[in-house]
Amino acid sequence: MIPPFTDVGLLPASPDGAPYGCARGEMEQRFVTGFGDGGWRRQWFDGWDLLRVSIEADVPSARWWVWGDFVTDRSEPIYGERGTLDVALFVDHRDLRAGTSTEIDAARFARLNAARATAPQHHQVDVHEIVYEFPADHPSALVSLEMTAKLRARATRGMIADSRELVAAGFIEVLP
Repeated sequence: MIPPFTDVGLLPASPDGAPYGCARGEMEQRFVTGFGDGGWRRQWFDGWDLLRVSIEADVPSARWWVWGDFVTDRSEPIYGERGTLDVALFVDHRDLRAGTSTEIDAARFARLNAARATAPQHHQVDVHEIVYEFPADHPSALVSLEMTAKLRARATRGMIADSRELVAAGFIEVLP
């Protein structure tokens, strides 16, 4: 469950720095329709949802971390019309395989990266990273862990609108 906002309008940081898990519908209810269902929140959510659906076709287990202006109680994003929905995408490396092969499906991989590259212009979504997740014994597992730690450090900081001071804040994870 996503907790109430703090007195400065941010989600409270979780005790362990983990995201608050939710489904797509809960995200929409809490951060779009809960604010009147219009304006920039609706535009950002709808852009993300289109991106999510297109990626889900290739990566059904995709998970999304969402932070920044969208998960605050702000009436307007801090950076106005230049603002975007801040997200990271987590992909199980097995979802990129072609059938039963152990090889990555090049076309699927290319579509995923093309979606990331065009997301800011077409959807007002900034996909900061795509984290490819691997089992602990895989040679690339350490890279995934390092990227996740870097993203967690970014997502657990929120900006107070009036002072622009960065403080501890919470973020959400949208589950498949």
